[in-house]
Amino acid sequence: MWRTFYCSSLAAVILMYINPFHTGKLVIFQVTFSKPWVTFELIPFFFLSIAGGLIGVVFIKINSRINYYRKTSWLHKYPMKEIMFVAAVSALFNYINPYLRGTTGSLIAELLAECDPAHPSDLCDSNKTGITIVYLLLATLIRFTLVMVTFGIRVPAGVFIPPLAIGASLGRAVGILMQYIQITYPNNSLFIECQKSAVCINPGLYALVGAAATLVGFTRITVSLVVIMFELTGELSFIVPIMLAVLVSKWTSDAFVKGGIYEAQIALNQLPFLDNKSEYRFTTRALM
Repeated sequence: MWRTFYCSSLAAVILMYINPFHTGKLVIFQVTFSKPWVTFELIPFFFLSIAGGLIGVVFIKINSRINYYRKTSWLHKYPMKEIMFVAAVSALFNYINPYLRGTTGSLIAELLAECDPAHPSDLCDSNKTGITIVYLLLATLIRFTLVMVTFGIRVPAGVFIPPLAIGASLGRAVGILMQYIQITYPNNSLFIECQKSAVCINPGLYALVGAAATLVGFTRITVSLVVIMFELTGELSFIVPIMLAVLVSKWTSDAFVKGGIYEAQIALNQLPFLDNKSEYRFTTRALM
């Protein structure tokens, strides 16, 4: 017992001084929101959650067909050429858009971050609202298309970080749009809770909700994802929009496709799998 406590304490002290992500934080996407969410924001959160679920449904259906074609056509004979072609196309499209050039981790951290006057960013520049929204929507579309093609090629890769980036880009675009509407029409009855503050909408929270909703649409992870997102923010007050995103996205995606991308890949590769949420009827008798 004492040995476990000693090792855990030593590891915590080491991480505190090592600064593994060079951000001064122990979690790579850790964010701090100084503005609480307001009631009317549940409306855009709701539609953003539906969009995340539908994005996951489209990804599962199209990616499954692409991987089936990849397994049964001439493509499976030339995996290296396919990888080189996909890498070249990805590099070309990623270079065009400023929100695709960096690493996925740094992009997600930037999209989730709250605007800080001490660290100016194009995401927070009110003079570039229109072009920023266009770039974010294009980044969402390009990354979504590339992920549909790349997931399944002969390279070790996961499908956890890409949906976070896709949803964060879409959510940040929606958040910037909502912030612009609130600033332009501050006296609208919808924004009555914002009368005490000139700017009360945090686009980073929209990015967080969009990331959670899209990841649920891809993988159908629920409870553990809420815990993960809570760890990112460290704020219990943001649990409600995150839970809304997870539930609505799960219901939306389950209405069209049962199971996430992992279950789809198991079925595509004909791997033995007994889903604990399904019922099975066994009719074969064991021989004595």
